[in-house]
Amino acid sequence: MISVRTEASMDYFETDSNSSAPKRVPLSLRLPVQVVESVDRYASENRMSKTDAFLHFLRRGMDAERGELRLDQLVEIKEQLSEIKGMLLEKRGDRSEEAAFVREAVAQAASEFPAIERAYLFGSFARGTFGSDSDVDVRIEYDHGMSFNLHDVSQFGKRIEQATGREVDVVSADRIKKEGLAAAIERDKELVYEREAR
Repeated sequence: MISVRTEASMDYFETDSNSSAPKRVPLSLRLPVQVVESVDRYASENRMSKTDAFLHFLRRGMDAERGELRLDQLVEIKEQLSEIKGMLLEKRGDRSEEAAFVREAVAQAASEFPAIERAYLFGSFARGTFGSDSDVDVRIEYDHGMSFNLHDVSQFGKRIEQATGREVDVVSADRIKKEGLAAAIERDKELVYEREAR
């Protein structure tokens, strides 16, 4: 624990002399070092005073205590989650490694369903334009003489989601009615799995 009233951090609690702004009262607290460092970082990253950063977090805590989450807070939470997801993906390696990881996850999932004959990636992963929020688009062809239903399609998609941490869209229809989707699949598709001849 440290006191935030150290010489280096006196500016947390300056009294505001501007009469139009709410009056600020000097306050001394003993806080864990990690809390003070987190607030320092936040203040620096957002180019605000340390006092304003402390007030920001104090207000957020009070709003949360009252159960009030504003739309801008929800958007901020979503952005922070997206950043965290991006950092996790960076730990997994560069873009080519991430694409290879997704290809392998699709191939592994397809191999677990005997009816699936071929699996293709299409969309951003096939084009190499994926980002941290991109989903995985998969086109499958299956043997109609074997048991394979909508539940199996759903389970196939879930296995890829669990492996990659990404949402998955699976196209399994023989004929795709939406011309734009059919054209996109034909243009982008990349074969990532083909069952060996029985």
